[in-house]
Amino acid sequence: MGQTNKPVTIFFSYVEQDAQLRTKLDAQLLPLQRAGSIASWHDYHILAGHPRSSEINRHLQEADLILLLISPDYISSGDHYDSEMLKALARHQKGEACVIPVLLRPTLLTGTPFKELQALPRNKVPVTLWTDQDEAFYTIAADISRVVKALAAEKPPEAIKGLWDGPEPEPRGKHSKRVVVPLVLLCLLLLLGTSSGIWFLVSQHAANNPHGLLSRVSSTKTQPAVAPTQRTQQPSTKTAADASPTAGRQPPAPGASPTAGGQPVSSPSVLLANAEAISPVYQDALNNQANTNTQQEGWDTASSNPAVGAACAFTSDGYEVNLSNGDTGLANPSFCQAKQPAPANTLIEVTMNISSGTAGLLFRDQYPNSWGYYVFILYPTTDRYAIYLDASNNYAPLNGLDWRQIPANVPATGNIYTLQVLAQGNHLYFYINKTYVTDTKDTTYSSGGIGFVCYNAPGSKSGQALFTAVSLRDLTK
Repeated sequence: MGQTNKPVTIFFSYVEQDAQLRTKLDAQLLPLQRAGSIASWHDYHILAGHPRSSEINRHLQEADLILLLISPDYISSGDHYDSEMLKALARHQKGEACVIPVLLRPTLLTGTPFKELQALPRNKVPVTLWTDQDEAFYTIAADISRVVKALAAEKPPEAIKGLWDGPEPEPRGKHSKRVVVPLVLLCLLLLLGTSSGIWFLVSQHAANNPHGLLSRVSSTKTQPAVAPTQRTQQPSTKTAADASPTAGRQPPAPGASPTAGGQPVSSPSVLLANAEAISPVYQDALNNQANTNTQQEGWDTASSNPAVGAACAFTSDGYEVNLSNGDTGLANPSFCQAKQPAPANTLIEVTMNISSGTAGLLFRDQYPNSWGYYVFILYPTTDRYAIYLDASNNYAPLNGLDWRQIPANVPATGNIYTLQVLAQGNHLYFYINKTYVTDTKDTTYSSGGIGFVCYNAPGSKSGQALFTAVSLRDLTK
């Protein structure tokens, strides 16, 4: 560990895909390095001709503080997961180093060995979901600075609390509610093996923050006057097998350009960028049913179709939508909806992990007042997507958008996808993993709520998906 008058050594464990984000965090920590408080290291410091693996292992074994820069690519990288992360956690458990996960991009953490460690940012919103990434890295660096100060002084846990008594650096972005569990104390308690003390801190945090971390920034939404009713399921004759899937993604036709109702569109990517620059009116990790804005949104918590084993449930990882005994086609799915209406002109974004079957995003949903919705669904097994409209129990592809191949330029991320729908009047734009796929026009519904849906795969009776990091932006403001 760090010693008096010696800098605290920091090791960055990350994958190349996140190099730019690592650079931004490194820049925020530069004042600490100039002051001699830290000496940071990552693989870019390896000189040409030097053995890469031995250099990485040496610095990993010598570091006082190890930062795990978490993203889907990091979790899926065997080299970093096995060679760096597991070794780092082993040193952490022995009291030789302090490990802090830093959440860069939305990532499913189920089953990861660091899941129980306090991560940064402390509100658990990944950096890329912040309106201002500089603000996210600023808050992360401020917390790391406090850990560095404690590690350098080698103070006992009871003496460290004073570090947290003064005012914290005030986040200026929209993620301003801060976790009050002291990260420094948590790390050092872990190093000393005082697990009972850790659980005391966690329990105190839960008692002081019963409603979670995220809150609606601003909204004029009101709860519908009509009492929520249980949604019944309507049959569909369409199956994903009708698409006759082929292996691999197909590139767009040469010379093809985006169209909207047959008319050229200037730049859907610019429209998305402009919309993302607007602060969300609702943002939620969907991992805490007691969260105030989760409750205000009115998410379903009961089975939407018990006869087919449909269920909606909050877990510590997100909002789980299940179907255990459906039909062998794409009929009788599991619907899980929010009761609050979304802005009429909006950007909806959600990250989902499809374990089995097909799943997607409901929008402009008329529930609970009447029957009708649009749905944007993915079928990972065949690498296809579809957009359907259900108008008064007439369920059909929207303007022919029936199980199309995901374009080749959409980044592949396994079964984890980020879906975005940009609805502006009757013009609807669709994005997968932040990449434009199609757009169309329709006047059936001009507003409504949001929700999630899970279907079984053809030939199977089950489906499961986990939804996290949902957000809404009001494009009329």
